[in-house]
Amino acid sequence: MATSWFNISPVGESQGSTLNPKVPAGTITISVATGSGTYNTLLNDGTIVYKGKEYTTFQGPFPTETAALQGETDLISGLGYVGAAAGAVAAGVQAGTTGDTGSTGSLVSGGVSAGQAVSSWETALVDFLKRLTDANTWVRVAEVVLGLGLAIVALDKLLAGTSAGNVTHKVAKAAFLA
Repeated sequence: MATSWFNISPVGESQGSTLNPKVPAGTITISVATGSGTYNTLLNDGTIVYKGKEYTTFQGPFPTETAALQGETDLISGLGYVGAAAGAVAAGVQAGTTGDTGSTGSLVSGGVSAGQAVSSWETALVDFLKRLTDANTWVRVAEVVLGLGLAIVALDKLLAGTSAGNVTHKVAKAAFLA
């Protein structure tokens, strides 16, 4: 199974703001098995216990330890935010190809101070792409489309012969439902 890297920080530590990001005190870099339960928890900004202390995702996943460790340098210089988002997308794609085995996974020993702040729009973009490739998203889209079609057809039949029925019939006809 592939390995991904996360920069995690103690729960409650400040990450600064989007315009003035900072590495939270106590941030460490860890590796986890891609697709494991721990990986999925960190990917969804969950909380894990590592060496007896609660941590949450500061940034990740990264495809390599070098990319994760580069975060502190990029944060200080103000560069590399797009690269971090691209790394997160790459690790997410890799996780999608290996699949979740349902195992709890294990944290590899280590723990090096590092981290990277990514602006909220980049985090949102990664989250959007992750959700866009989720099969459940498309099931929901199909349910909404079918539900709207059913509602239009029902209104068309219920209101037939009335002025409101004429309007719903035009809508149904435009939607190829009548």
